[in-house]
Amino acid sequence: MTWGEHDKIFGADGARAYLRDLPDAELHLLDGGHFALETHGDEIAALMRDFLDRVL
Repeated sequence: MTWGEHDKIFGADGARAYLRDLPDAELHLLDGGHFALETHGDEIAALMRDFLDRVL
């Protein structure tokens, strides 16, 4: 999963909590806020493609 490290609505600790329940998940904290998809869309898409290529 990707997450804006500086998200003031859903903090990075919330992202880390997913890792306890989803041991095969990956977390990528990006230098962004709540709207990381808008500011880091290309990077997020590349991370998603890489993950799917490896696990499917």
